[in-house]
Amino acid sequence: MLQKDAALAMSMLARVAGGRRPQSAKAGGERATPMLPRDYLKTCAGLQFVVVQTGGFGVSGARGRALTIAKLGKTDGVTRWSAPAFTTCHAAGLGLTLGYDVMRSVVVLGDKEAVAAAVKGAPRVGLELDVVAGREREVVQSVEAGCPTVPYSVAAGAMLDLSLKGGAMLAASKKNAAAYGRGATPSSILDGAVDPPPEFEPLYEMLSALAREHEEFKV
Repeated sequence: MLQKDAALAMSMLARVAGGRRPQSAKAGGERATPMLPRDYLKTCAGLQFVVVQTGGFGVSGARGRALTIAKLGKTDGVTRWSAPAFTTCHAAGLGLTLGYDVMRSVVVLGDKEAVAAAVKGAPRVGLELDVVAGREREVVQSVEAGCPTVPYSVAAGAMLDLSLKGGAMLAASKKNAAAYGRGATPSSILDGAVDPPPEFEPLYEMLSALAREHEEFKV
């Protein structure tokens, strides 16, 4: 199971940060431009990988899962990442809803407070307008400079959603306990209380490689 989680996170990261070649560019021409700027990976405090499925007719429901990793400093110049903390998300909405939507997001967490809030589980209620059309499309969320969280998403499906929504992020206690033992909480995991599972080593190596590519490109 952990291997599948790591593979999914890597595929999501590759999609938003691995770079896309513009349609007009020819082979060997213009360098691909990633949707997620590489320097964000260098300056962020953590990352969250979220998959959410939403659907409904009038009344909407959403469920999903997430894993969050946090930076723990550096060793010999290499960034150390925490083990992944697993959470689930649930939401419901009432209003104009029609269709279905699958959203895969890589959320850049800009500071320690953003990392803590990402797994805290505080309830959230608000009015949202979402329109997803076509088989798959990329969504870059618009944020102001300095915002502590920046989500980059790929949506698939066909959905019109104008509804009042409420939901929360909850700890996946059974999954965290199975991976790290009883008593492991999202906060303690992200603080480095447990060792990262070996299944996630390829993800950490991928993040290091992206950071190196960014530095080489700047030079």
